[in-house]
Amino acid sequence: MKIAQRFYADGRSTGRKEGGSRQNGFGPKGGGWGLLWFLYIVWMPMNAFALPLISEVLYDDQGSDDASVFVEISAEAGLDLDGFFLQEVNGNGGGLGPVIALRGLVPADGLFVVADATGSGFSKWEEEADLLLNFDFQNGPDSIRLMEGTVVRDALGYGTFDADKVFAGEGTPAVDPPAGWSVARRWADRDTQDNGADFLALEEPSPGVAPWQSVPEPGSGLLAGFALGVLAWWRRSGLSQASERKRLAQTGAQAVRCK
Repeated sequence: MKIAQRFYADGRSTGRKEGGSRQNGFGPKGGGWGLLWFLYIVWMPMNAFALPLISEVLYDDQGSDDASVFVEISAEAGLDLDGFFLQEVNGNGGGLGPVIALRGLVPADGLFVVADATGSGFSKWEEEADLLLNFDFQNGPDSIRLMEGTVVRDALGYGTFDADKVFAGEGTPAVDPPAGWSVARRWADRDTQDNGADFLALEEPSPGVAPWQSVPEPGSGLLAGFALGVLAWWRRSGLSQASERKRLAQTGAQAVRCK
């Protein structure tokens, strides 16, 4: 059983287990809680699960940043990243920094790691990386955009933005952690459009490992089938109650005749 886990700055951890199972509360013993939970999942905002996303960034390592920084992108497995690129937006004036053209396919785990490398190809994250390039990001306050052509697919702003600084992220800035720490999403595939709420600081960067909270968007067929299932369950429940009342009534009538 594979376990993917992240440890955050406040000591908490999140993880997921593949291949496990959990019994819900739908049924005679569950009191209908499973039904309520399913309804919540079906009608919760589906735009919170929008891929691809910037899921983790290490932009300031201890000592030199050379061959040490990386960006992790969460996306659907098999997505071709040709035409995607990363772009830095300088918090001091809004100038555009380095443009990092992406290439390659997102691996089966849904996490694509692009890491900085020296001219000779060395990188601290060589084993974890899916793409090695020579780049570096400033320490903030700055922003990083994930672009597909001219479309901004995601944006992360980190650091403290004073009134004269340019913020190009989403909502509020993510925390600006100490050197050697990374900023990472609580869930690799969840985006609430607020960097401050979505990202936490990781004392131990974890490129290529992340917790997921994905919920497939239900199609019209699934919703229709679910509605019919609920109606059938409701009908069976009503018929069972009616049958029980009829049985009790017959039992009572028989008892009266015996007297």
